Amino acid sequence: GSEMCIRDSWNAYTWQEISAEVSTLANGFAAKGLQAGDRVAVIGNNVPQLFFAIIASQSLGAVPVPLHADSNSDELRGMLVNCNAKFIVLQDQQQADAVMPLLGELSNLSQVIYVDTRGIENYNADQLISFADMQKAGEAFASQKPNYLQEAVAQVTPDTDAFIVYTAGTSGTPRGAVLTHSNFLTIGQAFAEQEKLGDEEEVFAYLPLAYSSALFYVYTLWMIKGYTINCPESNETTMSDMREVGPTFLYGPPHFFKTMFSQINSRAASSKSKMIDKHLGGMMTTGRTWLGSKLVFEPIKDLYGLSRIKNAYVGGDMVSNEVFHFFRALGINLKTTYGSAESAGCISIQQISEDDLTGEENVVGTPLRGVEVKILDNHEIAFKGPNAFKGYFGDAAQSGQAKDAEGWVKTGDVGELAN
Repeated sequence: GSEMCIRDSWNAYTWQEISAEVSTLANGFAAKGLQAGDRVAVIGNNVPQLFFAIIASQSLGAVPVPLHADSNSDELRGMLVNCNAKFIVLQDQQQADAVMPLLGELSNLSQVIYVDTRGIENYNADQLISFADMQKAGEAFASQKPNYLQEAVAQVTPDTDAFIVYTAGTSGTPRGAVLTHSNFLTIGQAFAEQEKLGDEEEVFAYLPLAYSSALFYVYTLWMIKGYTINCPESNETTMSDMREVGPTFLYGPPHFFKTMFSQINSRAASSKSKMIDKHLGGMMTTGRTWLGSKLVFEPIKDLYGLSRIKNAYVGGDMVSNEVFHFFRALGINLKTTYGSAESAGCISIQQISEDDLTGEENVVGTPLRGVEVKILDNHEIAFKGPNAFKGYFGDAAQSGQAKDAEGWVKTGDVGELAN
């Protein structure tokens, strides 16, 4: 289509343009020997090219392994060795500096592809190739084997591995949860239908790609709905970029909402007028007034890029009562969610009728369609469903401990069932 579907501060791409970028990249990957089942580490912030690299890898049946942009060599080593990465795609010099010392230890690694060339062009390593050169190789390959990519895509099934997502694990050694396309897509479809997600949503992509929540709430739902992803200019400009984007659909960890809450509060404290304080105070106890909405809350929402939000979700940890109720009182329909890497990022979403329960900021909601939840004897939450991961990469023992023969997955979290 001709609608914009991903943009950053410099470029915007339609689906047609995305398809062209991804095709030349995937053909380049194939030309350089990437095959189905190979692992591709993706290290960097939310930039369109890394999204293209994820789609290109998946098109060939290879498995993207997103890792944190600011990890150092020691932090990356365990995961890159564990997943036995064949390719690494990175954003810029910061990630190149972290990866370079490891090249001798990664025997399976054949290509290190970098997006931003500044500072890297003088590095000397056989594996290094720029994103642009990889696409050039793809153009040459496609002219020789025009049907290769189409045939590779046809081999990808719902049961093909889609991602490996690393979690810290109790022992401190990283564990890579292997998730299939079906894991993400079934739970994504259930979420999109239940939450009435549209194809014209504007989504702000600021969460690290290494989080299952980013792969679910940004990437998977984008693939299902075809909405627009907006990438921030940098980590430092996240809050101001969000104001410019004005997302309609927003997921964040408690820290994100708490930061905004603090900014709004300190702004209120330093303002000459006591009007914000007065309305905020009243709002927390007696609810919104029409005057408060028009004079105070609408401008606040505008200022923080919140005025277009239809759906907002918080997850990954417990959100404080104060922060939760503040956003509800602003007129933002904030809902708590629950999920994990092992559940493709989502198990349950709070329904607004659950407000009647006391302490609703701790109610993580009703399981999505197809997902079952139970509480074990030790009060641990376990779930089962189409989103349950396959196992930990190369670690049958840990996998068997986390997921039983019937498909029940232990979450390591303590909880209780209401109703």
